[in-house]
Amino acid sequence: AAHKLDFHTLAAMADEAERRAKWEKAGSPLFSRLWTYEQIQQKMRDPSSRKAGGLQNAHLKTPKEWPSDTKIDPGRWVFWLPEGWKQAKRTQEESGKVLTCYFNEENRRFWHKRDIEKFLGYELEERPPKEEKAEDDDTTTKKYVTDDDVFPRWPGDWLPRDWRLGFRELPSGLHRIHVPPNQEEGFCYHRAGVLEYIQTGRKLSSFGTSLPAEEKWGHVEIKKRKHKRDGWPGRQYKFAKADDYLEVKTFRVLKLPLSEEEENNLWMETLADFQEIQEQLRERGFEDPTFLLTTLTNSKQSKEPVPGQKIVERMCSLWYCRPDDFCEKQCYQRVFLKEEQIGSKKDLICSDTHIFWSPQYNCWKIGRLNEDMAGYLRCDDPAQFPWETKKDWKVVETHLCVP
Repeated sequence: AAHKLDFHTLAAMADEAERRAKWEKAGSPLFSRLWTYEQIQQKMRDPSSRKAGGLQNAHLKTPKEWPSDTKIDPGRWVFWLPEGWKQAKRTQEESGKVLTCYFNEENRRFWHKRDIEKFLGYELEERPPKEEKAEDDDTTTKKYVTDDDVFPRWPGDWLPRDWRLGFRELPSGLHRIHVPPNQEEGFCYHRAGVLEYIQTGRKLSSFGTSLPAEEKWGHVEIKKRKHKRDGWPGRQYKFAKADDYLEVKTFRVLKLPLSEEEENNLWMETLADFQEIQEQLRERGFEDPTFLLTTLTNSKQSKEPVPGQKIVERMCSLWYCRPDDFCEKQCYQRVFLKEEQIGSKKDLICSDTHIFWSPQYNCWKIGRLNEDMAGYLRCDDPAQFPWETKKDWKVVETHLCVP
């Protein structure tokens, strides 16, 4: 059913069109300017930045009656806080952990909403007033790196203050990046990458290795036209959403070597060529990389059908850990031996299929090493490694896979 667009919706659409035009006029840049800690603090204290999510209460002073480890919260306060009350941050001296608390007009401290309700004798609001949400909620509005009101918030004390922050433009919106001091070539996406870089000097994600989404799809369009000139019908493309995936409760991603229990409960045909694959990788200069096994439990022998069985069985394979990372996490490439070769030794094939972490969609994927392409399988579990996931893997519906 069609919905009537109200004035605010039309205004938001016009605003986004204007900001996108500005971004395209600037050459569709992938990265925003970089901000130092001092520049961010100055920006957040600017009253004009408060509506955009800055330090809305930075102008307030901490009452003298409060404990020395507690300061006024300069950011946005909870919507349900009673009139005249204040929101604060208490920093534990030993652990450094920061806790949110609330003070009434008599400077009595409360830690939880339920305690405040018990003290007042009535329940506080469960949802923000509609007029506040309409004014402040911009989650459905796409941001661009060229927007005037876009600037990063400093994430916390774990990030050294000589680093800089910025944004990377992704199809889904903006992703914060962290740039080390005296560094102009690369950056880290996540906190884990920052901490590892500080400890080991690990490789950074390069500013120059990513193409804009429009450029990536542009290459696809060229390929389609070329096929048509050669008499082919052109490649077909379909799109998969999160709802287009089905749970596969018997699919497993395991780290080798396996335990005795795992060996007894798994479909082991995939391991037949493991030793020969190891040897051929060593010959190519890979010194004992981590190997993963994707397989099905023995319930494969049962009569219950496996969702997307052809796709799942094809993805049951061996994978080795590549020496380079993808989006600040390890990625694993599918390897197998090519059959029906003349002679005694089979050829080692490194497929274009990978197991990798997708920060854009916040899931582990099995598929082409490309953020803009849907995976054959996915797991919506933010585990550090794919074999540590607790949630079930899901397979894309078969009709969405183009032959």
